[in-house]
Amino acid sequence: MSRERVNERPQTAHPSFQTNGGYHCSAKTHTLRCPFVLEVEMKNVLLRAGDQLKVQGKIHADAQRFQIDLGSSSSELALHFNPRFHDDNADTPVLVCNSRSGDLWDQEQRDTPNPFQPGSTFKVVVKHTGKLFEVKLPDGQAIEFPNRQGVEVISYIRIKGDISLTSFKMH
Repeated sequence: MSRERVNERPQTAHPSFQTNGGYHCSAKTHTLRCPFVLEVEMKNVLLRAGDQLKVQGKIHADAQRFQIDLGSSSSELALHFNPRFHDDNADTPVLVCNSRSGDLWDQEQRDTPNPFQPGSTFKVVVKHTGKLFEVKLPDGQAIEFPNRQGVEVISYIRIKGDISLTSFKMH
């Protein structure tokens, strides 16, 4: 894993990503360790029905929330998966799923309990089945969220929030 300032681009043929901290992270080993509030945006990816995205990381001890977004752009999201530890609309931590079209949010799907814990490591597997997204949670449970927009191919992925990303894999 290579972590260098943006103006010092590594000479590699592997996919790479620029983070909001100004670091250039090479995905040779699919491991990103970035010591700040994370925002990784990936464009022109191909995640089709039947494919999965696996994300692993560590949640900051003082975390408020993090999110995994799948769609065609930041304003067109088929899935916004958002574990929240402090939420104005809930007394307890909550899992929020939603979709976004034309910069307008749809109706939230809110689930409790939230099995994610600040200060802990996590693994999430998101499967795109075509008709819905199945999100496997760290406690072995899964939640389902409908593919409201009928998106067949995900071309945009964003991972953002109070976490350190240790690995991701699309297959």
